[in-house]
Amino acid sequence: RFNCHGRRKYVRTYCQNDNMANMNFIWRDRSINMKIRDISTVGLCCFCDDSKNLDIPQNSIIPKTLITLRGIKVICDVVVFAAKQEQQGEEEKPIKTFVFLFTQLETQEKYKIRTYIRRNLHSQIEASIE
Repeated sequence: RFNCHGRRKYVRTYCQNDNMANMNFIWRDRSINMKIRDISTVGLCCFCDDSKNLDIPQNSIIPKTLITLRGIKVICDVVVFAAKQEQQGEEEKPIKTFVFLFTQLETQEKYKIRTYIRRNLHSQIEASIE
């Protein structure tokens, strides 16, 4: 169930099943809402169902991004690290996945993200034990 590869310096939690883990920002006068797949204090991976017309170049800085993690709100700037098209299932339409890195997160914002990571990992471990 838990899949770990390599030597990670930062703890990352998967939140694809958490309907309250979202990222919102404005890109070229368009409001974008993405679902967060996983997050750490360094960055996050998101996907968007309505992404066929969404083209954000690599290294683009997106200011004032709102990240909502189960009621915890974090406003920060992010940089696009990578983007790729993925096929979900054989019959489902492809989605675009984006990897974003945080730019100079404040200590308070890091604390909010760590709190969410800790709570999310704890609930995942509790669910796997039962």
